[in-house]
Amino acid sequence: MDRQEFPILVVDDDQTILRLLVLTLRDAGFEVISAHDGAEALELATRRRISMVVLDLEMPVMDGASFYRALRRSGSRTPVMVLSAHGAARAARELGAESWMEKPYDEGQFIAQVRDLADGGRSELESRCPTSLSHVSRPLGREAFSGGVATGLLRHRQRKLDAPSVTGSHPVERRGQTEVA
Repeated sequence: MDRQEFPILVVDDDQTILRLLVLTLRDAGFEVISAHDGAEALELATRRRISMVVLDLEMPVMDGASFYRALRRSGSRTPVMVLSAHGAARAARELGAESWMEKPYDEGQFIAQVRDLADGGRSELESRCPTSLSHVSRPLGREAFSGGVATGLLRHRQRKLDAPSVTGSHPVERRGQTEVA
């Protein structure tokens, strides 16, 4: 069980991608709240405690970089993972964000990094290799990032329904096969 005391804040202006991220994190056992832009996210982050932020960069009203700077000016040290289609690594380094991944991303890698940040630590792998490994494994719902997001959401839900039920275990998909973790 995760030691998460406070919800994870997920920020993305694309409603369907936001729903996919929220579903993925909830399925992994996290409490999640969401925002559609940096201004809404900043309001949530200043009104309540959160364990970490998963942040898109390109958004209307207030972009991800402006949100990050405003969050830090407020005195918050909440960990931030930059998750964006373009330039996530460079932006994360320039901002000083604790983690980053590029879309499309690997679901297992994403959950592992979120667990590390939500628990307040950095994994040994991240300490040795702080770059995304999304290019070496199957991305989560590649179709979700090329126009078929609804299909990705349906497949995400269908995986849960098709997975064998084993008491006390959580089914996960790896390389096209369902295994029990």
